[in-house]
Amino acid sequence: MKKILTLFLLCLNTVVHGQYSGLTVIPNDRSVICSLENIDDNNFGFYVGAYYKVGQTSSPYIYRTPYMYFNRIGINYGFLKCGLVVGAGVKTDLTLGPDPIFYPDVMVKLQPIKLLTRKKDIWDVSVTVGVSDVAYIGFGISIPYRYGSHYH
Repeated sequence: MKKILTLFLLCLNTVVHGQYSGLTVIPNDRSVICSLENIDDNNFGFYVGAYYKVGQTSSPYIYRTPYMYFNRIGINYGFLKCGLVVGAGVKTDLTLGPDPIFYPDVMVKLQPIKLLTRKKDIWDVSVTVGVSDVAYIGFGISIPYRYGSHYH
């Protein structure tokens, strides 16, 4: 999964010019979210998530580990020098039956170092809270592409 997410972010970085990317792990939802944020320095961005399962699945088909699929996509916008990021999108669940089930997905991400320093292009940690089919909390990191640049 690490290789897929790394390749995905690398490909996205060649197409769009985000100032930083974020990686968030949501343990209770068994998801990992990758985001490209502050595209072209206008505070907008987008995110893509993947569901992962270690073990055996039983529905609708039997798969062995690791089992994963892309389960969410959405857009986000950063406030207060991207110290606070709000996102909205759609989440799907492919494990509950033969047809996918879709849910709205809304999240808020707090990046405390960016919020306190008022700089967008620095390394940071993040705490994400959100709701889709369940309420969730996630933890992650923010990795700048243009570290130390003139974009503040």
